[in-house]
Amino acid sequence: MVSYMKMSVAAMLMVGALFTSCTTPAENLQKAQDNEKQSKKELRIAKQEYEKEMTEYRKTSEEKIAANELKIAEFKARVKTQKEEAKADYEKKVDDLNRKNTDLKMRLDNFKFDSKTKWESFKFELNQDMEELGAAINDFMGKDEKKK
Repeated sequence: MVSYMKMSVAAMLMVGALFTSCTTPAENLQKAQDNEKQSKKELRIAKQEYEKEMTEYRKTSEEKIAANELKIAEFKARVKTQKEEAKADYEKKVDDLNRKNTDLKMRLDNFKFDSKTKWESFKFELNQDMEELGAAINDFMGKDEKKK
């Protein structure tokens, strides 16, 4: 009798577990819809974060480029004060710095987001090029100060 009761209880537990573990197609659909809503929400948040990051990066980069433009304009004004034999070389160097700065600005303006990997690569390369240009401007500025 005891073993019969144990078997009955075990059978009821198995049947109960079977009923509670089964979901209806309507429940499956609801779970899928909830997952889809959550995924869309996460995608929207990620997109907003990307747009914020990109906007901040563009603003910072544009400020650096504008600062470079001011320094280059200052160099152009100094061309008039240079000795005739140095003017051509000075103008060539200033034009080269200006061209590189303009190139950075165009690259920043023309970048289109394709993937996170391309975005990270673009930022790395642009930052590296901006640092090189900044160093070249500072180096040129230092050499110019020594000539005075």
